[in-house]
Amino acid sequence: MSLQSLLLQLGNKGQRPPSPPRQLKDLSNSSILTKEFEDYLKIEVDEKNENQSSQILLAFVMQCDKLRKTKQKKEVQQILLLIGKDFFNNPVRSNRVALKNSALRQDLQQSLSNPITDDVPSNLWKAESDAFLQLDTHYQNFLQKRHQDRHRQNSLTACLL
Repeated sequence: MSLQSLLLQLGNKGQRPPSPPRQLKDLSNSSILTKEFEDYLKIEVDEKNENQSSQILLAFVMQCDKLRKTKQKKEVQQILLLIGKDFFNNPVRSNRVALKNSALRQDLQQSLSNPITDDVPSNLWKAESDAFLQLDTHYQNFLQKRHQDRHRQNSLTACLL
C-alpha cells in the first residue's frame, strides 16, 4: 500500500494538510501548536540555558493576545493586573519577563504595579513586540524541526508499509 493510498484512507483525500502558522503572532490560533512550541522551548531552549525566560516570554505574549481580544472592561483590568503581577512585578526576579529595553520594562513595572483603569499602556504593545522578536528565531527553528520530524515519521511509515 502506498503512502498516498494510506492518506486517502485516513480521509485526507489526497490534499495536503493545512500548514501551521508560520508567524509567531498566528500561534494563538492553534492551542495544540502553542503547547508543542511551549514544550520545545522548555526542552530545547530553556533547559540548555538553565532558565525559563523563553517560556515566560511566550506566556507574556499569550496574555497580551488574550488582552487584545478582550472586550469587557472588568476583564481587561484583571488581565492587566495579572500581567503586572506575573511578568513585571513578580517577587522572583527570574520569573519576570526579560525585555531587551530595560527602560521599557521599568516603565511597565511602574504603570502595571496597580492599574486602576482599564486603559492599556501603549508601551505594553512595544514590550510584546520585543518579546516577539526574541521568540521569532526559536519559533522558526521549532517549525523546521517539527517539519523534519514529521517528514521522518512519514518516511518511516512508508517504509513499514
